[in-house]
Amino acid sequence: MAEQKTWQAFFDAHAPILRNIARSLKPQAKAVLTVLNAAHMLRKYTNADVAAGRFDPRAMVEAGTMAPREGLPQSSRKARQGRR
Repeated sequence: MAEQKTWQAFFDAHAPILRNIARSLKPQAKAVLTVLNAAHMLRKYTNADVAAGRFDPRAMVEAGTMAPREGLPQSSRKARQGRR
């Protein structure tokens, strides 16, 4: 029963996204969704990364620093999963 509540909570949290996808499709059109990149992100980061603020597993956001170009100073960045 606890597993069903977990799935229900997951669906409730993502229902607005699914409704927007459905609304943007043509009538009778189909959509393909994947979670492969998300699974990679969950494997890549550890609990220590989450505690240090380098990764937010709920929002699938990476945080870190990078130089915009070689030779320039580092700047903060946050990137959603799948976008670099």
